[in-house]
Amino acid sequence: MPPLVQPVQDLPADANQTAFAACVVVGLTTTAVVPGPSEIVEVAALYLDQPALTRPPLVFCCQPSGPLIGLPANTLAHLSFAPPWTEVAGHVAAVLAGRTVITHDPDRLAMLHAHLPGWAHEAVLHTRDLAADLWPGLPDYTLHALSSMAGTGTVVPGATGEAEAVALLLLALTGHTTSNGPPHSLNGGTRDGWASTGGPQRTRRLD
Repeated sequence: MPPLVQPVQDLPADANQTAFAACVVVGLTTTAVVPGPSEIVEVAALYLDQPALTRPPLVFCCQPSGPLIGLPANTLAHLSFAPPWTEVAGHVAAVLAGRTVITHDPDRLAMLHAHLPGWAHEAVLHTRDLAADLWPGLPDYTLHALSSMAGTGTVVPGATGEAEAVALLLLALTGHTTSNGPPHSLNGGTRDGWASTGGPQRTRRLD
């Protein structure tokens, strides 16, 4: 079984060489506890060092304090030997530090902040918001629906599947891959890659 946490010192040395290298796509697996807050049990962090997927994500697993409810089978297999979140949080924060954090929607970012008190992101981008800007008026902006519409494939359950799906959707929305989405989307969009750093007047190009 691969290591649950890749040491920070083993991260790629060229991680800040390009505009895309300053980005990290994040996918999460969380418990589904009702009532009560969900807990992160898996984080996948995928570096974009160019407008293409060239390496697998870094994956961090951790044991939740509550019951294992609503988790995909491919995640459950790794949790028996996983450390608690307190031993993983520092690694996750180090991987995200200084980078534009990309998730599909703001809820995922809020989940990271809830689990990393004191962590402050540099900039953020949500593919849901970018899709809404480029493809206004769609009935469904979930990751599954947008991935199907963009022709980027099926979203595999779990943090790794989510991170890869978000990255592929981002590349399609920014015109770096072929998309089967609405015909006005990629050619007629007003923005082809942006990250908010606190307001519309402060944006950073991804390409």
